[in-house]
Amino acid sequence: MTQQIQKKKDPTIESLVRNLVSKRIEIGAIDLPDNYSYENAISTAYMVIGETKGSKAQNKPATEICTKESIVMSMYRMVTEGLNPFKNQCAFIVRGNKLTYQREYQGSIALAKRFSGVKRVDAQVVYSEDEVDYQIENGILKVASHKRGSKRSFDDIVGAYCVITEADGTLVAEEMTMDQIKKAWEQGDMNGASPAHKNFKDQMCLKTVINRACKPYINQSDDSAIMGGESAENGIENSPEEIETMQINVEAVSVEEEESVDIKTPEPVDVKEENTSSSKRGF
Repeated sequence: MTQQIQKKKDPTIESLVRNLVSKRIEIGAIDLPDNYSYENAISTAYMVIGETKGSKAQNKPATEICTKESIVMSMYRMVTEGLNPFKNQCAFIVRGNKLTYQREYQGSIALAKRFSGVKRVDAQVVYSEDEVDYQIENGILKVASHKRGSKRSFDDIVGAYCVITEADGTLVAEEMTMDQIKKAWEQGDMNGASPAHKNFKDQMCLKTVINRACKPYINQSDDSAIMGGESAENGIENSPEEIETMQINVEAVSVEEEESVDIKTPEPVDVKEENTSSSKRGF
């Protein structure tokens, strides 16, 4: 006869986040999109976090390096914005022993469309020989025309712009010079010197100007579910402890149930899923 013992469940990080989210939904503190499955997003995020590593010196997954509190709050922030890392809408970054959440430009586009009725988001890099005609109409920046020159190397990039198509068809542009873009990059941990900045400079320029263009559309929303999430490249570093000044004791948000456990427990099956992503200019 198999011996049985009674033990209280040690709540997993995923269950802690699910319980925290469900409790906040019950009291009306957050309101998620109808087509957003927060349970799927939580499972996906935890897989991504498990594949996210810290510095070369640490060389361990975030789940082994970071505090449980910081992981829970980073995943909670993702849910409040209704985003999913498998759609490249957000990312998780290890800083010391803390996990932080960062919204990517795909996430900024999603939120701008969701909360402010934005129809389209288009962006272009500007090179030194390009001819761009910027015009201002009633205080609104417009891109009247853009003629490409022959120079297209990274050293020739002089800036970037993003054009937002609003719900009524109004076109609103945001322009950034290369100096402004570099200043934004300097706000991040890598100071614009990461492999991505060096090898994909054009894409990083687009990312920065898109985040900046979408920012006012996201911030003008009165939806209380939006709690920041700005990219560090825009000068705002996300700290999980800053959410609503809400102090969460993860042990208090636990699974209150007991289970019978066989001493002879089968080995768990390790399921891994590969995240593939692609980079493109059609937003």
